[in-house]
Amino acid sequence: MDGDNQEKTFAESVEKTISKLNLMIIDYYFSSDETKIYLFLSKNSIETASEISKAMDIPRTETYRLLSSLQRKGVVFSTFGKPTKFSAAGIDEVLEILSNKIRTKISQLEAETRKNHLTIDNRWE
Repeated sequence: MDGDNQEKTFAESVEKTISKLNLMIIDYYFSSDETKIYLFLSKNSIETASEISKAMDIPRTETYRLLSSLQRKGVVFSTFGKPTKFSAAGIDEVLEILSNKIRTKISQLEAETRKNHLTIDNRWE
């Protein structure tokens, strides 16, 4: 199998995996393109933005924006050097990060609900 066919097969495999992951919690936290990039990096370990852009067929400027977003979310890391290379956190670490963010959000919503409930109750007293 030549390189172009391998890349196409890999891209198709990533698309199928993304469809499955969209049914899971990752869909809550990542955009479709962020998921593509994360899965690509988790499979290929360390890549440049240019390599990611070409493999995922995402414009390079958009790839940099998505990588930056994934870094802020704590699931992608960059190395110093030229060119900058990127790697992904392990899936267990990512799921833990997402679980913690969801727990925090639930706690915030519960606190806000209690606050609003108290405000409403005080109006009737």
